[in-house]
Amino acid sequence: MKIRDLIIDTSLDVELLTPSSPEMLDRPVRAVVATESLAPAAYLEPDTLVLTTGMAFEASDEWALELYVDGLVSARAAALAFGVSRHHMRVPPALRNAANVRGLPVLVVPEDLPFLRMQQTVMQTIAEARYRNTRRAWEIAEQCTRQAAIDDDVQGLLEIIRAHTGIDLTIVDDVGEEFVTARTRAADLHLLDDPHVAEPTAAEPPDPDTTLLEIPLALAGEATWTLRARVQHPVEARLLLSPAATVIAMVLARHLTTVGASLGIDLAQLLSDPFGASEKVKAEVGASGVPPSGFIQPIRVSARTPLRQQLLARRFAALIGDAFHTLTLNVEGRTIILASVSPLDDGRTAELPADAELRGALAPGTRDGILIGEPLSGEDRAALSTALLVRAEPPVGLRYANSPDLTDIVNLIPMGLQNAVTSAILDPLLTAPDAAKLVTALEALVATVSVTAASARMGVHRNTMQTLRTRIEELLAVDLDDGHERAALAVAITLHAQSRSSAEAAGT
Repeated sequence: MKIRDLIIDTSLDVELLTPSSPEMLDRPVRAVVATESLAPAAYLEPDTLVLTTGMAFEASDEWALELYVDGLVSARAAALAFGVSRHHMRVPPALRNAANVRGLPVLVVPEDLPFLRMQQTVMQTIAEARYRNTRRAWEIAEQCTRQAAIDDDVQGLLEIIRAHTGIDLTIVDDVGEEFVTARTRAADLHLLDDPHVAEPTAAEPPDPDTTLLEIPLALAGEATWTLRARVQHPVEARLLLSPAATVIAMVLARHLTTVGASLGIDLAQLLSDPFGASEKVKAEVGASGVPPSGFIQPIRVSARTPLRQQLLARRFAALIGDAFHTLTLNVEGRTIILASVSPLDDGRTAELPADAELRGALAPGTRDGILIGEPLSGEDRAALSTALLVRAEPPVGLRYANSPDLTDIVNLIPMGLQNAVTSAILDPLLTAPDAAKLVTALEALVATVSVTAASARMGVHRNTMQTLRTRIEELLAVDLDDGHERAALAVAITLHAQSRSSAEAAGT
C-alpha cells in the first residue's frame, strides 16, 4: 500500500495537506499506529502511518512540534494522519510547516471518520497486499523448482526471477566474487563453463534511492553465498525473493558437488596399478581436446568436505586463466585438476600465477589445500601423476609435489604382488628370531651412506651396527655395497614398512 492509495480511497476521504512529490506519494505503508504520544518514534517500525488527534499538542509550541516531526522522520514514518476534532479544529500551522520542511506528508482525517475504521481499512489493505506478494513469491519459487528439476542452470533461475520481478540479481560466492548475474549474463567464464558468455560490462553507479539487499544462500553448511539486489523497497523484495532463494541454494549445492568428470576407477586400482587404470584417464584427457603434445600441470585440490572441495576447484580453475584448459577429475572424493596449454605462438608456454595469487584462492582459517605436481608431457605421465597426487596426503595450504621418490616408485608395484616381492627378498630376515632388530637395522643401512651414519640413525654403537650388517648380508646372501642388491633391498624394506603401518592402523 502507498500513500497515494490512501488519498484516492473515496471511503476514507482523507486530504493531503502538505505539498508532496510523486516519489513521496509512492512511499509504502506497511503498518498503521494510532497514538497520542509526543515521542512515538521509539516504538515505530519504518514505513508506519501514524494517526493522531494531537491531544497532547500545544498549537503554539513550535519547538515541541518540530521535535515531534523530527522524531517521525528519524523513525522513517510513512506519513502523519491528523484527525481534526474538538482538540484541534485544524492542523496546527507549526506542525504543518515543520512537516513540509522535513518532507513528511501530512494527511487530514475528517472528524466523521473514526480512527478505528481507518486503522482497519489500512490494515486490511496491507494484509491483502502481503498476501498477494506472498502468493506471488511462492509462484516464482514453484516455477524455479520446476526448472531446477530439469537442469542445474543457475543462470536460468535468475532469469526466471528477473522476468517476474524486474529486479537485477547477482550471486556472490563466499569470498565476495561474482558467480553469475541476471543483469547482463556477464559471468566468470570458468565458473559457468560457457565460452559464449559475454565479458562483464562496466558497472554503473548504484541508484541513490535504492538499498543493497543481501539474502544468504547457505550451501550445505559449508559456505554461505549471497543473492544480491539493489531495490527500492527491501522488505517487500526480501519477501518476494526468499522462497526462490531457497531453491537457488539447493540447486547451487547440487551443482557444485557434481563438478568435473567422475572417473569409473576403483581407488585401489588407481593406487596400485595406475597404468592399468590409465586408459580411462587418457580417454578423459583426449575427450577434453588436450593436444597430445600439450603441457599438462596436475593439481590436487583438498578441503574438509566435498562441497568445499568443489568450490575451491572452481575458484582455482577460474584463477588459472584463459590460457589454460582445465579438466577436473574426481576419484572417490579426491579432486584432481589437469591444467593444459599448447605452446604459445612464440614457443613459450603459459605459466601459473604467482604463489601469492594462488594462495589467495584459499579461504583463510581453513584446512584448504592445493598440491601442484610437476609439468608433464604425454597422457601416460598424466595418468602416473594423477595416481601419485591421489595417493599423497591431503595438502594444507599451497604445496608443490616433488619428483617421484622411492615410496612413489614402490607404490607402482601392484598390491597383489607387493607381499610376494617383500617375501621373496626378505623372508630369511623376517623369519629370524631377532627379526625386529634386523629390520630396523636394514632400514637404517639403506637410508644412509655408511655404517657410522646408520648406527647414529638407529642409536647403537658402530660395532653393533657392523655386526647387524654382517648378519643381514649372511641371512639374505647379499652385499650391501652392491648398488643393484641395495636397491632391491630398499624396495623390499619400504614395502614391508608400508605393510606394517597399514596393519598397525587397522589394529592387527
